[in-house]
Amino acid sequence: MQLKYPAPGAPHLAKRVKELLLASGFNHVDEDMKRGLDHGAWVPLFLMYPEADIPVCQLSISSNKGATYHYNMGKALAPLKDEGVLIIGSGSATHNLGAIGPDDSPPPP
Repeated sequence: MQLKYPAPGAPHLAKRVKELLLASGFNHVDEDMKRGLDHGAWVPLFLMYPEADIPVCQLSISSNKGATYHYNMGKALAPLKDEGVLIIGSGSATHNLGAIGPDDSPPPP
């Protein structure tokens, strides 16, 4: 079975996200208008909004950055909540395929 989640993009929101991050000192913020949604984004949305009738803008985290970096990213994006934007953290919080080992492997630290 193939699942599809054809939610419309939100290019205006992507520009707003970039603006907020740059204004907060994040100096490397790229936009990729060709990449589709990662399964860590569309799977929760598929369950929450099965009609795919909400515009979606995905923001990737930096796996080589620590918690403080991402906390500051959240602070930079906080104004979006007052602009009617729902922010969901998922992806590696859902699962990290890179950390999955053989069935008898201990859980990652």
